[in-house]
Amino acid sequence: MYGTIARFQLKPGMATKLDELQQQFTAATVPGFIAAYVYQMAADASELVQQNGPEAKKIATAIAWRQRNYAKAVHLLEQYTVAWPQDDEGLVFLGEAYLSTNEPDKAIGAFELALRVNPNSEDAKQDLEELRSRLAPEKK
Repeated sequence: MYGTIARFQLKPGMATKLDELQQQFTAATVPGFIAAYVYQMAADASELVQQNGPEAKKIATAIAWRQRNYAKAVHLLEQYTVAWPQDDEGLVFLGEAYLSTNEPDKAIGAFELALRVNPNSEDAKQDLEELRSRLAPEKK
C-alpha cells in the first residue's frame, strides 16, 4: 500500500500539542520492517494525514535527521535502500548519514552505489570526491 491512507481532523488548538507529541515519538525497530507510518500536517493545519510506503520512510528519516538522531536515520535509510535500491538520492542520503555516524568507508560504498545507479548524480560525485580528498592525507 502506498500513499495517503488516512486523514484525521484535529480539534482546534491541538496542532501544537500533536507536534510536541510527535517530537517525543520513536518507532519500534522490528527485523525485516519496511513500511513506515508517518503523520504530517496537510495544507489545512487542522487536518492530519497518515502516510505509508517509501515516501513515509523518507519522511521518517528526515524527522530523525532533524532530531539529530543519525543512527536512526542510518537504520531507516538502510531499510529503504534495500527495498528501493534504484533510488540514487536515497543512496546519497545514506552516504551522508554514514558520514554523520563517522562511518566513512560505508559512506564511500553508498556514494559509489549511487553512481552505479545513476552515473550522472552530481551529489554523489561531489560527496565522493570531497570525502576521498579528506581521507587522502589520513591514508598516507
